[in-house]
Amino acid sequence: MKRKLLVCCLTFLTTQLFAVDVGDSLVQPSKKEFFVLKLNGGVSLLTSRVEVGDDTYSFQPGMEYMLECERLEESETGVGKGWGLVFKGNKTFINGANKFNLYHFGINRIWWDSFGKNNRWRWEAAVGGGVCLYKDNTDWESYGYYRTYLNQSTSIGIGILLKAGCEYRITNHFGLGLEMNDFLHLFFDDAMKAQREKTLLTGFATTSLTLGLRFYL
Repeated sequence: MKRKLLVCCLTFLTTQLFAVDVGDSLVQPSKKEFFVLKLNGGVSLLTSRVEVGDDTYSFQPGMEYMLECERLEESETGVGKGWGLVFKGNKTFINGANKFNLYHFGINRIWWDSFGKNNRWRWEAAVGGGVCLYKDNTDWESYGYYRTYLNQSTSIGIGILLKAGCEYRITNHFGLGLEMNDFLHLFFDDAMKAQREKTLLTGFATTSLTLGLRFYL
């Protein structure tokens, strides 16, 4: 009787242990996803040499603003990844006039990781591409406080983005961030006379440093 009871107990424990092992093997590691909305603004520099008409310009200052929406995924084993949508506007000033307007809309592939106390710091790097728009105000007339632009030209091309930055989460839903952005805008319109230095590519290269707000959703 005791032997039968012992056999029954061992059988029951073995069954339970096997069931636990099977249950554990079916559990998949969870991946937490979240969204980040970014509003950035800062200064930019036209790093390529460009020709507009009879004039040649290089290293011209400007302003840049960006709106980004990112979908990020945490990783328990290493660097997290994600995807993002970005809209960028750039204004480059020459001789006190706004002559170059560059716009970019595209998608980014993102790599990121958190660090520091309570993981409030986060670094991020991304590469992406999209569609860009070029507007050139080559001639203008001034009437007091008003300015009328003449001979405006536009062109549509391809934009390539490389960026890296760091941010700090102040609260669970709000933070501040700093980013360095490199844009290459390529156009294939012969009517647009802009040429990158030492290349046969027609377009603009810009670098910007932006500071902005972060909203964690």
